[in-house]
Amino acid sequence: RLLDVGCGTGHHLAELGGRGFEVSGVDGSAEMLDHARRLNPGRDLRVADVEALPFADATFDVVLSVEVLRYLPRPRQAIAEMARVLKPGGMALVTAAPLFSLNAYPVVNRLALLLPLPGTTRLKQFFATRRGLRRRFSAAGFAGVEVHGVYYGPLNWAERLLPRALPALLRAWERPDRALAQRGWLSDLSNMFLVHAVRRPTA
Repeated sequence: RLLDVGCGTGHHLAELGGRGFEVSGVDGSAEMLDHARRLNPGRDLRVADVEALPFADATFDVVLSVEVLRYLPRPRQAIAEMARVLKPGGMALVTAAPLFSLNAYPVVNRLALLLPLPGTTRLKQFFATRRGLRRRFSAAGFAGVEVHGVYYGPLNWAERLLPRALPALLRAWERPDRALAQRGWLSDLSNMFLVHAVRRPTA
């Protein structure tokens, strides 16, 4: 059983449901879930706060959460809820936004809040470090917390300047990107974190 926390329009649910998972999803937007229901008919999709998941303890084998933590000023409760609904030994896969990203997005985000920059959204986001994520997930009841950096370099700017060249650039960059993800502190310079953590067995 898999739960997508912040499932949005449900594309991950449709993909993973087709691979044999029994999937459920929550999102704070009823409009997003309308799209998700059309893509995932008959599946368990609920409007819910990610800080108060509407499921019993130890319900799921896997929790997935993509691009959610970056919108939470205090993610501690959401991470604790992910741990709560996982079975002991269950796995969480969660993304977060690095504070020291090479694409300088944390700086751009703060400038966009102060100045009307073209092509930017005035929505405050929140950024993390590898060390901070390990600490938060460990405190919530996870063990074996691994934080991988992915999507290195100023690729967001390449997309804007050379959009037609981007697919080939991404393919060429895939192998170095994978190698850099394992290089310790270098992951803090990536454009995205992927947290892999396992729910500790209960005493």
